[in-house]
Amino acid sequence: VISHDRAFLDRVCNQIVETERGISRSYLGNYSQHLEQKAFEREASQAAFDRQQKELSTQQAYIDRFRASATRSTQAKSREKLLDKVERIDAPVDALGGPRFSFPPAPRSGRQVALLDNLTHSYGDRILFLGAELEIERGDRIAFVGPNGAGKSTLLRLVMGMEEPLEGSASLGEHNVITGYFEQNQAEALDLSKTVIDTLFEAVPDWTQTQVRSLLGSFCFSNDAVFKQVGQLSGGEKARLALALMLLTPCNLLVLDEPTNHLDIPAKQMLEDALMEYEGAVLVVSHDRYFISRVANRIVELRDGELVLYRGDYAYYQQKKEEERLAAEELRLQRELDAKRRANKEKQKAKEASGKLAAAGKSQSASSNRRQTGRLFARRPQPGRPGPGPIRRGNPSGICQTRGAEPIPKPPTRPRPDDARNPKASPGPFIKLHAPLGMKTHFTGLAPIVCIT
Repeated sequence: VISHDRAFLDRVCNQIVETERGISRSYLGNYSQHLEQKAFEREASQAAFDRQQKELSTQQAYIDRFRASATRSTQAKSREKLLDKVERIDAPVDALGGPRFSFPPAPRSGRQVALLDNLTHSYGDRILFLGAELEIERGDRIAFVGPNGAGKSTLLRLVMGMEEPLEGSASLGEHNVITGYFEQNQAEALDLSKTVIDTLFEAVPDWTQTQVRSLLGSFCFSNDAVFKQVGQLSGGEKARLALALMLLTPCNLLVLDEPTNHLDIPAKQMLEDALMEYEGAVLVVSHDRYFISRVANRIVELRDGELVLYRGDYAYYQQKKEEERLAAEELRLQRELDAKRRANKEKQKAKEASGKLAAAGKSQSASSNRRQTGRLFARRPQPGRPGPGPIRRGNPSGICQTRGAEPIPKPPTRPRPDDARNPKASPGPFIKLHAPLGMKTHFTGLAPIVCIT
């Protein structure tokens, strides 16, 4: 992969190959680790070079001192021969220089630099802003973040007065606010038929050639490169030329729409350094997270037509977004738990209602059985009257013998063999019934009743 997005390289790559002055070097790890390794390698090379130079200086001093000595000239010549055979360590090569520039001092402005009040704007049926509110103060470096199509570039044009909102207002501060605007396609707006130096002379005709070439040199346009036509420049060179044009007029509000497009990493680093030293207010739109993390001290997220302000850098914004995600996840889980509890309560209520219905049905069935049994035994035989009572052997009359009637004489008991051995044993009374086939015996209370069917 080839990319100038350092955050992307940090997350994706596990090996970096850097090509510098025609020499490629490989480093294991992501981009940040490659920078650490490169710095350590440069320090080690510098330390080794310094040690060797110190040793060579010591030996050369000894040789120069005793070369003409009668007693030590041989040692001096021997050391000189050894010194010629030493493999020299090359001096570490300095890193390639990128653009070097800084913004002109910002004129003093009022505390309030810009204000968005109840801003509403849309394109057709697509609503970009709905009652958005934002106050921009002196010293704020605000980065606008959001998905493509959320209206970030449109918001910058509204601040600059290039578009009129449907409702509300987007206005600059009242006290000495001077703007500098870098459009997303600023590099494409250049006159492709002119040369680099003529483009700059046209913007500042009163400058000398030395001043113009000095400014162009700080943006890596040197020697014959200043005489190139703009149409022959690369995308990064056009972007650097557009940035150079911005430095010609001092301002206290920089409005930058994707300024890092087409810039290589050294140019991005110099732009970051210049913006961090800038004393005015900055409004920037960029998808370069590394650039935003270094430059911005406020983050504004475009979300559902609103401008959500986070009073901190990009790391603070990420932390708050993670907290919001966890809170939303906790709320979702709580809602699911509440829904499960409500469902369980409904099931429990339905189960209790079903149990009550079943109990009522059983009670009704038992009551019906009791009524049927009551009808069956409604006419209980009275003592001394014939009826379907228990028939004892030797009672052919069928007279019911029940408790409460005349006492029934005890039937004769057959002596048991163990009576003699256990005189206290008492066999007790018993009634032996012989029911013929077709008879059912029912027991109610204490007296058996035999019904003939």
